[in-house]
Amino acid sequence: QDYPFEELVEKLNVKRDMSRNPLFDTMFVLQNTEESELRLADISFRPYGMEQTPAKFDLMLEASEKKEGIQFVLEYATSLYERETIEQITRHFVRLAGVIAVNPDTTLGELEWVTTKETVPVLKIHQDRQKASRYWRAYLEGNTEPSHLPQTKMLSNEKYQPEQLDFDLGVSLTIQIQQSAKRHQVTLNTLIQSVWGILLQKYNGTDDVVFGSMDSERTMDASQVGQIIDKHIKTVPVRINSHEESLFSDLMKQIEKQSRSIHAHATYSLDEIQELLELKEDLVNHILIFVNDSGEEQAEQVNDVAEASFSRNSVESVEPTSYDFNLVVQSGKAIHMSFNYNTLAFERESIEQIQRHLVQLLEQVTANPNIPVRELDVLTE
Repeated sequence: QDYPFEELVEKLNVKRDMSRNPLFDTMFVLQNTEESELRLADISFRPYGMEQTPAKFDLMLEASEKKEGIQFVLEYATSLYERETIEQITRHFVRLAGVIAVNPDTTLGELEWVTTKETVPVLKIHQDRQKASRYWRAYLEGNTEPSHLPQTKMLSNEKYQPEQLDFDLGVSLTIQIQQSAKRHQVTLNTLIQSVWGILLQKYNGTDDVVFGSMDSERTMDASQVGQIIDKHIKTVPVRINSHEESLFSDLMKQIEKQSRSIHAHATYSLDEIQELLELKEDLVNHILIFVNDSGEEQAEQVNDVAEASFSRNSVESVEPTSYDFNLVVQSGKAIHMSFNYNTLAFERESIEQIQRHLVQLLEQVTANPNIPVRELDVLTE
């Protein structure tokens, strides 16, 4: 108790981020000293009340004894708690305090802090999470090997030196991709996920791969990727499992059907899903982020001008993420892609090779959506 808290946390070196809890993240403070003035010679001091003070913890409840009664102040981190959640916690606390004040001899088992109305959704959430747990175990059963991209460097003390490669697919190829997706009644995201999964299969010499996926309905700058990925918000594992006779068109439909089930069981976070499995954090080592720019005009409304299959833009620095590689895909008149990668893990040449292979596969599947997966070729060099 006499050991300073700050030194204790520093000694334990507890990591603090959005996916891990610190030693503890709530604090209760009781202020029961009487307010009084302090006089020294001709100088007088009196307390100055601050309207708002920064929260040192994710949640802090401060109780102060006043003449008119006990005053409570609940401070919280808005990045972690919704206002409705805090109001619910407040109602529960007041309800418990009222019951105990009326009957201090009430046993813990007799305390009712949740109303009947609140019990139903709580039970439903619990049931949904149990269902989600069973789903993810079954969905990922049998996948025992991590799905890697070709790396040509060894990491040095897990440091991260970020870099970004941007490129557009061009209007012509974008229109072909959109038309192919529409013809087979799948989303653009599904088509690109299917192609990316096949590329991973080719790199790993297997027909069963897993990568992370995240959807966004808004335009997102590539520099925001690190902030979003580290929170693991709405990130789910996607499994691409084909067989020797699989046609690309059939694989797309399989992934489209699978995606609906995935989103129906998204009550589990990526961290929780990984804890269910033998691979743990090795299950996912990169994420594909699809940004649906719904404000853009449809490709059918764009004049079919002659453009190259893809054009390369500049390389920029981005925020580091939990992964050494991430792919951001943004829809629009010309689909835009960004490779965010760690230069300590990947050579520039490797990243450019992945880019060429991805574009090559997209050109092949849009030219012939019924091509067998085994006939898709990326080994041109």
